[in-house]
Amino acid sequence: MVDLILLIRFLKIGIVVLGSLIAYYGFRGFLRNKSKSLLLLSIGFIFITLGSFTAGVLFEFFGYSLIMVNIIEPIVQLIGFLLIVYSLVGKIY
Repeated sequence: MVDLILLIRFLKIGIVVLGSLIAYYGFRGFLRNKSKSLLLLSIGFIFITLGSFTAGVLFEFFGYSLIMVNIIEPIVQLIGFLLIVYSLVGKIY
């Protein structure tokens, strides 16, 4: 069980690092081009990254169970994906 939790920790760190890089470059693109789509894309990736980060913090430091954090995480990530879809399509059906 300890090995699986260690694997989850590394995966969450990887998600946070890569999601942060994507959000950073998206925001730089927004500053360069003043494109609303790039801003929404960047915010969407921030939400996806925050979902993973929040789940890790709640599990590690606040004692939430894995089941609870696996309920909370996709809710936050869903908001991020909706923002990404909106940034790409321009409207949500």
